[in-house]
Amino acid sequence: AGLAIVSTASMVWAILVLTSYASIKGVVREIQPYSPSYTGVLVRNVQAVRVGEALYRVPSFIPREVVSMIESEQGLLEVYVRYSSIFTQEPLTRIESTKTSKEIYGALALSPEEAEVIGFTEVVSRGRLPIGEREVALPDVLAEELAVDVKSRVMIFGKYFTVCGILNSKRLSLFRDLDNRVVYPLKTYVHEYQEKVSVFLAPVKPDELVVISVKVADELGLEPVSLLLKVRKEKLESLTEKLAYLGLNLWYTVGNKVYRAEYGNVLEVKGGLSALIPVVIVVLNIFIIFISAVYQRRQEVVILSSVGVNPTHITMIFIAEALVLGIIASGIGYVLSVASYKVMAGLQAGLQVRQKVSAVWGIASIVVALTVAALGALYPAYKSAFIVVPSMLRRFRLESEVKRGVYEIPIPLKIPEGLIEDFIKFAEKWLNKSSRGAEVISDVLATEEEVVEGGKMRRIIFTYEYPDGMIRARTTNELEVFLPRGEKFWHLRLKCLPVRFSFPADAAYATTRLVRKLVLEWSSRVKIKLEEL
Repeated sequence: AGLAIVSTASMVWAILVLTSYASIKGVVREIQPYSPSYTGVLVRNVQAVRVGEALYRVPSFIPREVVSMIESEQGLLEVYVRYSSIFTQEPLTRIESTKTSKEIYGALALSPEEAEVIGFTEVVSRGRLPIGEREVALPDVLAEELAVDVKSRVMIFGKYFTVCGILNSKRLSLFRDLDNRVVYPLKTYVHEYQEKVSVFLAPVKPDELVVISVKVADELGLEPVSLLLKVRKEKLESLTEKLAYLGLNLWYTVGNKVYRAEYGNVLEVKGGLSALIPVVIVVLNIFIIFISAVYQRRQEVVILSSVGVNPTHITMIFIAEALVLGIIASGIGYVLSVASYKVMAGLQAGLQVRQKVSAVWGIASIVVALTVAALGALYPAYKSAFIVVPSMLRRFRLESEVKRGVYEIPIPLKIPEGLIEDFIKFAEKWLNKSSRGAEVISDVLATEEEVVEGGKMRRIIFTYEYPDGMIRARTTNELEVFLPRGEKFWHLRLKCLPVRFSFPADAAYATTRLVRKLVLEWSSRVKIKLEEL
């Protein structure tokens, strides 16, 4: 115990005296967990927008004076401006053909040159993208509904346009820009669930979108939503830093990697690596001390087990002992660090780090010492619980809660933060593909990322219908994907509302089996182990 206290106190002293941590304002650059689809710099103006009860961070319009300023920057080889409508719950316009008409909720305008750079031309199945002022390209599902084809005439915004191209709807839905978002605008959706109306954002459906020429973007009321820049290599860092200071969000490529740059808080660390050495030494010291103590106190564990103490409580006893050592050592280490500042000042030694003499750093020293002590003692403490009762292994058991008729079932899968977009796209595709034969999966919709209390939320909404005896059972479902604040793994929870059924629990179980197949296929594809259901 004495060695553990001395080593932990030395670690606290080293962290407080030899390191410095400060939060300063600056340009934050982060590598993105996906490969670039093209080379360049994508500029967006991402803003927080409240829709209903949820908060979203979505691309907004870029002021035209900012666009003009960027276009005048030196070192730019090419500048492409993309225009779009803003998300709305009301229709933007109607498109009319000789056969029928359809409400339109989104309009996109980009130049053929930009489309060539980003690879958007691969979305065109027939014809080409708009060039002239009265040309329009339509997704194939919309063209089929209107009974039009290339060279047909349609009326949009009260004017006649010629259909110059047909877009492949599936490729359009899967196409992602450099920021890993869809290129077309969003729409406000209203969803009724268990007599509760919720409003959320998601991309417009392909049959609600038109693509027009940039030449008529101003005339039809569209605004700049992004800029694509071709920049000289030597100007890349300075330009991205300058634009980030303007409050813009940038995605740019370096080699085969995508980086994101924005203005925010940057953590300044001095001497951080030197602190790792005492931390590792202390963790190993505590580990060795407690693993020895566990086997030396075997008889004590036997006595505790014989009087009915369960393995969890035995584990907590050893953890508590380690935490007490951590508290004592943190106090000693903090007092020594304060005294060290006085000694250094008396010796007129120039400090290269910030002094940490405050209540906050006192609390921080306690937290660090407790964390390190717990890490070092965790495995020995766990081992102690199974010296006598090795058969007491914890297994996951699927439990569900019923709230006002809605079954809430946790799904035992943790998704790494960098793989969430891959999971969402896979889930949408898998659910649509699995709708065949007697089983029908419909109304599949993935929402945009929401900022909720305690973290971030994504939802996958779908309806599941399957044969159940003499009836066709039907459930309305939300698969919630939640990222708690400060964590790096998304958690899954299925909310299932049986609408038509023989027994509601059976309907919820059938839907859970469907979701289980989904997560099993995805986890096996990305080689992430799923806990046993």
